Amino acid sequence: MASSASAFAALTMAASAAAGLKLSHTQLSRLARRGSGSASRSVDGGFVIWHRGTDDQSSFAEPIREQPTLPLAMVVVMVSGKKKSQTSRQGMAQTVATSPFYPAFVEQNQAAIEPMLHALATDDLATIGRLTEQSSFQMHAAIMAGNPPFSYFEPETLTAWHMVQTLRDQGIPAYATMDAGPNVKILTTQPHVDTILKALEPEFAGRLTVAHPGPAAQILSEE
Repeated sequence: MASSASAFAALTMAASAAAGLKLSHTQLSRLARRGSGSASRSVDGGFVIWHRGTDDQSSFAEPIREQPTLPLAMVVVMVSGKKKSQTSRQGMAQTVATSPFYPAFVEQNQAAIEPMLHALATDDLATIGRLTEQSSFQMHAAIMAGNPPFSYFEPETLTAWHMVQTLRDQGIPAYATMDAGPNVKILTTQPHVDTILKALEPEFAGRLTVAHPGPAAQILSEE
């Protein structure tokens, strides 16, 4: 869903096809990664894992072995469409270089891989949501602890987050996640989408979109 992920995955597919290259999905993932790390995960469809690797050859993404059968959905809350004060690349570079929390963020994500794979394989929505939410806010905590400190949060970011917490307290499976920006994505399942939309509509009318896991990147041709 991030612009860098979709853009560089699309560019990788289009440019390699235009050049007449016959690249495997692993090669395409490695090539997309050079534009954006998240793009390496967007070449394939469904749920994928990005292997951090130790060099260019070993750092790529591939589909996980057991795909979840849950009817997963995301309600996207557009908090702001304005240009960010710091790009994702700038913000994360600063975080890596200066935040004392960054090593812990990486360590925690590494530790979450096996539990997340197990949760996806067993359709354990509570664990999927908990790990997703934890990773997102650990990333933003690391960003805020950089030097100089800054945050992508807008006031409405926290409003949406608190609304998600309220929904979950009411028994609705809703989990907030964010990339390097102010907009909030709410992980849930399809049967609960309408309830979440109804709860958020008064505050975010006209700024809600529903998304689902997508297919692999592909070449489209106009007739």
